[in-house]
Amino acid sequence: ENSTNPKIHPTGHTYVCVINGWARTQTKHCGRQAEAILERMIHRYKQGLLESPPNTIAYNSVIDAWAKSRSTFGAERAEAILAEMENSADPSFAPNRITYHTVIHAWTKSGSEDSGRRAENILMRMNQKVEHGQTRFVATTNTFTQVIAAWSNSGADEAPERVEQILTLMEESPYYEQRPCFATYELVYDTWKNRLDFKGKQMRRDISERWNKWKVLTKRDGTMLDQ
Repeated sequence: ENSTNPKIHPTGHTYVCVINGWARTQTKHCGRQAEAILERMIHRYKQGLLESPPNTIAYNSVIDAWAKSRSTFGAERAEAILAEMENSADPSFAPNRITYHTVIHAWTKSGSEDSGRRAENILMRMNQKVEHGQTRFVATTNTFTQVIAAWSNSGADEAPERVEQILTLMEESPYYEQRPCFATYELVYDTWKNRLDFKGKQMRRDISERWNKWKVLTKRDGTMLDQ
């Protein structure tokens, strides 16, 4: 940045590499450091020192860094950046499916008691786009499973019911890429482990039976869950 030689000035790719480097450290400060690099990109673009503004890849990389900080504040920052991308008229950094998935992942790893609700709200925003014909935002099995993990990690009283309802949505989805996998069923089953009453035992048996039926229907391999 400080060189007088224009041949060695950083490019947009240079900045993204540095942002990704901070994300890989997975420290509590990595999100803040990554966002600071993004701000430097924006500043240099406004100064005419970068040919193009930060794009979706750069913003997604910053969101990933905040997700890897594993904190409630990090998840809130990730969601705030998503909102900025959604509200911008600049298509160069419009959010894509990866953006939403990464914000959901941030809530899954946040340790927040509100993580399930916040992650599911992001999923609902994706679903709303699909309902309006933007099928490029169809959430995948991994994204749905991350939402289930967020509910499971939250420890909320309503978590078992919510994860079972999300599982049902996946089973009934017309999109193949949303069908549940073994990890999905296992997470739902484990969430119900915290319920020691009759309903909890009944639901664990039901989820195990649903997985075994699903294996037959989809020709997938897996081990039957313990009852």
